[in-house]
This record gives sequence, C-alpha cells and structure tokens, in this order.
Amino acid sequence: MNFGKLIYQSVLWKGLNLISVFLLNVLIARTYGASQYGQLFFFINASALALLLISFSLEIGLSFY
Repeated sequence: MNFGKLIYQSVLWKGLNLISVFLLNVLIARTYGASQYGQLFFFINASALALLLISFSLEIGLSFY
C-alpha cells in the first residue's frame, strides 16, 4: 500500500473516533447531568486504573490504549 494512503486512513479513523467519543460524552452529560456524569466519569477512570495496575505486565502500554 501507499504510505500516504495509510496515513490518510489513520487520520480519518482517529478523527471519526474523536468525534464519536465527543458526541457520546455530550450525550451522557446531557442525560445524567453534570454532577452524576462526574461521578460516572470518576468511577470509569478509577476502574481503568485498577485494571491497569492489576494487569501489570510487559504489554501495559497496549492495555492503556
């Protein structure tokens, strides 16, 4: 494949991912309200940190992303 095409596809999919995550965050924040969304966001991040620490290995970078 052409290197330029690979870069274009990567940027396209990263951009679509960023837009979809942003819209999902806005939807959840409007649905639950700011205070409840903050608690949900804190719980999700605390769970992700616990999972990261529990699964500590050579592939920890891959599990983070």
